[in-house]
Amino acid sequence: MNRKQWIAFAVVFYLMSLSLMQFAFSWNPCPYDITEFGTMCAIKAQSYFIPGVILLGLGIIFSYCAWFEPKNKHLA
Repeated sequence: MNRKQWIAFAVVFYLMSLSLMQFAFSWNPCPYDITEFGTMCAIKAQSYFIPGVILLGLGIIFSYCAWFEPKNKHLA
C-alpha cells in the first residue's frame, strides 16, 4: 500500500472513532437513579465507547504506517 492509502484509512478510522465517542458520551437519557435503568445506560455507553477506543488505536497504527511508508516505491 502507498502512503495515501494509509492516510485515508487513518482518517476514516479517526472519524469513526470520534463519532462513536460522541455517541458514548452524549447519549444520556438517565435523569433518575434507578438501578436497572442506570445499568442499561452504562451498557449502552460502553457499547459505543469500546469500539471507539479500538478504532482510535487502529487509526494511530495506520498513522504510523503512513509515516514510515517510503515516499517512492520502485516496483520491479
